[in-house]
Amino acid sequence: MLLVMFALSACQSKDSYVKEFSDFVDKVEMEAADYTDKDWKKADLKFSDLSTDLYAKFEEELNADEKAEIIKLQATYAGLKMKAGEELEIGNISFIRLISPFKPTAKSKNHHRLF
Repeated sequence: MLLVMFALSACQSKDSYVKEFSDFVDKVEMEAADYTDKDWKKADLKFSDLSTDLYAKFEEELNADEKAEIIKLQATYAGLKMKAGEELEIGNISFIRLISPFKPTAKSKNHHRLF
């Protein structure tokens, strides 16, 4: 019963959302070295919820500084995942593929001019 009440009271304001996201990333940062695959899967579910559903819920209320803080928290989490050798995916998007450096192919090397 207490757990249900806590779940219902969590993230009822943009301030509690930003704090919950920050606390989550701080916890992962402190414990990441000991995470198992199961731990990362659980953390990814929480990260996905914080980055998508809850962000959408509070997006209109967040000011520019708060949005920048959320971006910083997302980047920190992605960095922790990469440092641990884990791939970060949300939905169909793989963050490792998005931020990995461009590797030109033989075909693209020959098409470097714009005109």
